[in-house]
Amino acid sequence: MVHLLGWDHNLQDYELIEHDEDIRKIEYSIKDKFYKLTTAIISKNRIRFVGEECKRGAKTIARIVAGELACPYDEIDMPLEERANHGIARDYQLSGAPEVDRVYKLREQYMFDKITSKSGFDGEKLIVCGAEHLKGLAARFTSHGQIVHVRDLTKEDWLKKIYQVKFEKL
Repeated sequence: MVHLLGWDHNLQDYELIEHDEDIRKIEYSIKDKFYKLTTAIISKNRIRFVGEECKRGAKTIARIVAGELACPYDEIDMPLEERANHGIARDYQLSGAPEVDRVYKLREQYMFDKITSKSGFDGEKLIVCGAEHLKGLAARFTSHGQIVHVRDLTKEDWLKKIYQVKFEKL
């Protein structure tokens, strides 16, 4: 089984980043909940591989938890050099829907290939990625006969609270 967690890249870092005290408290609560959630998923499901779409070398919550639980971990996103080889501009998200779709397909295929090359199709996996990649990754795993559990955390009330407070403070 593949467990896909859609997450917000702004909340991936293990360290707190918010400066406003009210928002920082919410950030701490969210990151603590995510830490506990990933710990529970890895422990209860006997996860054999954690893959994460993140900045190269980032100290993320998923990386920390995987290390604490001695679970193999790897970054799965396409490196910037590889993106350049595919003609992907750094600001591709400003290029419109057709280009974003093209880039997401390339990146999701790269993620899928990296996950399967590191962990094969056997064994439970936890994949943490931006929520926008859930559909594409789920389709790839499903088409290869994998059972996929998808959870978009960005749609859950406990995570949305930080956006509400930030909006109110604007």
